[in-house]
Amino acid sequence: MITSHSKIQFHSLKSSKNPNQKGEYTITRWDTDDTITAPEEVVAVIKELTHGNTVHDAAKNAGVTIDNITSILRDLRGIGFIKSVDGSPLKDKQQKIHPWISGIRRGWFAWIVSKPVLLISFLFILSGIAIGLTNQSYLPSYKNYFWIDDIFIVIVSLQLIGFLLLFIHEVGHFIVTKAIGGEAIMRFSYRYIYFIAETESYHIGAVPKELRYLVYFAGMFVDFLVIALCYWIMFLVDTFQIEIGLFRLLLPAIIILNIQGIVWQYNAFLKTDMYNFLSDYLNHDNLHANTIRFIYRKMRSFEHYCHFKFPGFIRNRISHHPELEDADDLRYLHATERKQLSIYSFILVTGIIFITIQFIFFIFPREFIFVSFAAQGFVKAMSDLNFIEALKSLLVLCMMVYQYFFVLFLVHKSRQTHGKL
Repeated sequence: MITSHSKIQFHSLKSSKNPNQKGEYTITRWDTDDTITAPEEVVAVIKELTHGNTVHDAAKNAGVTIDNITSILRDLRGIGFIKSVDGSPLKDKQQKIHPWISGIRRGWFAWIVSKPVLLISFLFILSGIAIGLTNQSYLPSYKNYFWIDDIFIVIVSLQLIGFLLLFIHEVGHFIVTKAIGGEAIMRFSYRYIYFIAETESYHIGAVPKELRYLVYFAGMFVDFLVIALCYWIMFLVDTFQIEIGLFRLLLPAIIILNIQGIVWQYNAFLKTDMYNFLSDYLNHDNLHANTIRFIYRKMRSFEHYCHFKFPGFIRNRISHHPELEDADDLRYLHATERKQLSIYSFILVTGIIFITIQFIFFIFPREFIFVSFAAQGFVKAMSDLNFIEALKSLLVLCMMVYQYFFVLFLVHKSRQTHGKL
């Protein structure tokens, strides 16, 4: 029971220094990462009570009524921000977080996001990309995947290098999160049939937006750094005739895998780093779902007035999108929010074009070669009774074909599900 003479003890709370566009501050419970936005009076009340004042004294100092403070405390208690009332601990049902190396201070990482380091890194990226663009032999193509004649070694090495590059990408998110004063944890997970690494960042809602943007772009920034480094190594090796063996042939493959990862950030059907940035920048919490509905409505209008039907696979992919039901009623969005949907719609369409171009000119030729060479190798190995080579070719075929069978299975299952509704 909270009275005017009660003293309140909170869990470890931190609030943002500057308000958002709505004039509200972000308040985060540090050991659970539960986050809310609240007006300045709530922040003032919490500060007064944290200093050991009673509810009565806090109301007087903050310039609010006791009833207002009681209402605020009731809400804060409901979300688990209050630790005890008058020394009596409250039952805590909130899930604790366990970030990595939380005992190491921010100072060990802060230099990474300092202006000199970011400027030097940016110039290094520009110089590396300039080397790649000005030397025609450095421009990537699907042939760069095949850095060695053995198809089995190629596909295994690409899988391992791809995962290593993904891990480095996530390390970028992790380090920058620590550098701006947040906490993070890296874990291994999966998306459908793909084994991945991912970083979960905590407490970044309590830091200024400009710093949060660094977290969102950290992974892609690292990808560009790796690309620039590869181009610089290729340039120096070729200029000074340095012998580094097969590693020289592997560098273009590393570059193309990183480019593939950057293009993936424009994926229209996943909430990527690019989406997280835009959602925060535009202050639109339900940006992805609302944009899907926005695109669907535009498609229907276009079909109605132009007497044109989009291909069935495109129309069904949008009309049966799982987030469509979670979208808001677009009629109640104001002009600024509708403009935001137009911006993100353009990015989604651009992303579809990028990924389609990548598939046509890089992924499809690569996988066609994998399948055809592996099939030929399997037939030849079986005719020569070379069972080891036959097994290697069979493994290559399995690694190439299984994902497409899985996609067909998902499409078939999706059609069955929608047929039952």
